[in-house]
Amino acid sequence: MRTLFWFCTLLSIQAYDQAIRLDPDYVMAYENRAAARYQLQDLAGCCADLQRCLDLGMNQVADFHKQVCN
Repeated sequence: MRTLFWFCTLLSIQAYDQAIRLDPDYVMAYENRAAARYQLQDLAGCCADLQRCLDLGMNQVADFHKQVCN
């Protein structure tokens, strides 16, 4: 079951990557990719995506960013 979870999460990250390539300011893709990266314990990637969300004005992620990245 863990392998299936891991695989599905990787597929979702690839989908978010594609969405970001098409629209580099698509903040929801960064937020969702951050969550997926967090699930895979990719904290550096998660923090980078959360920071991009903040840069794009999505202040709702500020608390999570503080918890995970500081």
